[in-house]
Amino acid sequence: VVVIHGGFWKAQYGVEYAQPLAADLARRGWAAYAPEYRRVGNGGGYPETFDDVHAAMQRLAEPELDLDLSSGVVVIGHSAGGHLALWSAARQRFRRWSEGAVPVRAVMVSPRASTSSLTESYQMYIPPLRWPEGRMSRARWR
Repeated sequence: VVVIHGGFWKAQYGVEYAQPLAADLARRGWAAYAPEYRRVGNGGGYPETFDDVHAAMQRLAEPELDLDLSSGVVVIGHSAGGHLALWSAARQRFRRWSEGAVPVRAVMVSPRASTSSLTESYQMYIPPLRWPEGRMSRARWR
C-alpha cells in the first residue's frame, strides 16, 4: 500500500502526515510505504512532483524489497495526495512515465479528511465495497 500525503501542494506539509497511517498498516501485516515528493516552494510542480511520485512507485519493484507486484499496488491519497494517487494509476499513459510502470490495482482518495481519520472518512463518504470471494485477500499484499 502506497500512502501519498496531501498538503495543498505546499512545501510546509510533508510526509509526516502519511507516516502514521503507513505505520499502522505495516503493524497490521501490510507492506506499506509513505513516499515524499517535491511540492510548491521546495522544487515541485510539473514535471518534478510527478517524477518523484513515479520514482517512488518504481522503487517498489526493486529486487531487494522482494514484493509480489503481479496483482498491482493499492494507492491511498489524501487531498493533493489523492490527485497524485489517481495520476499514479494512469501514469503509464504518459510517455515520460510509461516504461516499466508498476501497475496500480486500486486507489482510495480522501478529499475531506486528514490521514489520521481515513477510517472515519471511509465510513462517512464511501459506500461499502463488495469484492468477489478471494479477489482482495490480504495474503496477496504482504
